[in-house]
Amino acid sequence: VGTNFLIAFFIFYGVVLANGVPGEPQPVVGAVVADSPADAAGLQEGDIILAVGPNEIGTWEDIPEALAAVGPGPATITVERESQVVTLEVDLVESESIPGAGFLGMAPLVELVEVSPVNAVGFSGRLVWTGIEDTFSALYQMFRPSSLAQYVGVLGGDTDIPTEIRPVSPIGIVAIGNQAETVAYFFGVLAFVNVILATINLLPLFPLDGGHFAVALYEKLTGRQADIRRLIPVAAAVIGIFVFLGVVAIILDITNPIDL
Repeated sequence: VGTNFLIAFFIFYGVVLANGVPGEPQPVVGAVVADSPADAAGLQEGDIILAVGPNEIGTWEDIPEALAAVGPGPATITVERESQVVTLEVDLVESESIPGAGFLGMAPLVELVEVSPVNAVGFSGRLVWTGIEDTFSALYQMFRPSSLAQYVGVLGGDTDIPTEIRPVSPIGIVAIGNQAETVAYFFGVLAFVNVILATINLLPLFPLDGGHFAVALYEKLTGRQADIRRLIPVAAAVIGIFVFLGVVAIILDITNPIDL
């Protein structure tokens, strides 16, 4: 467990030192969502957002506030493009996350900022912690009764599984790595895989390392030796669940490959 966490930390550390960390998002279009209002209006990467309707934009944080004020429906987006001021007509749809707000469909430009070797330690540690939190969140989503029912459906040929609850096999991990656009992204995936493996292994379930630790802690606190024979059904259940998820993941990764 500790080895996986250390490997992840040092990979993150190297990536952070070599590439930097994301800076503050700028009111500049970094990406446009396909078939979104922004796409339909002709918004382009590199456009500097000057105004949304009558609301002037100075920072990226001003844009969500302006979209909330304008709401869904026809609006104008004023941008600076190649030193020219251009006004675009856009038909905003309602935001799924903020009721009553308009949704445009774009992402900001975020430039990477160099960090010192000392500051890189903190950033790398936070990335490891974020990976741990994300793993526990994913496990919660995956082991809900509704999710398990969908996994059973995969065995029957229904491979339409939402990304947020989709298990991934080594085949899928290799596919993700092959789609990495940069070396940094590839190593980032490798680091998160190590965090996921270590976090799962920490679960207090026999025969995982966390289960062995729980047994040792029980014996230390009670002064009695645990009856390992009683843990055999637990170990069988844990192994069975992981085998089941592994089979589901392999089926999904073969029949419905991950496309980033």
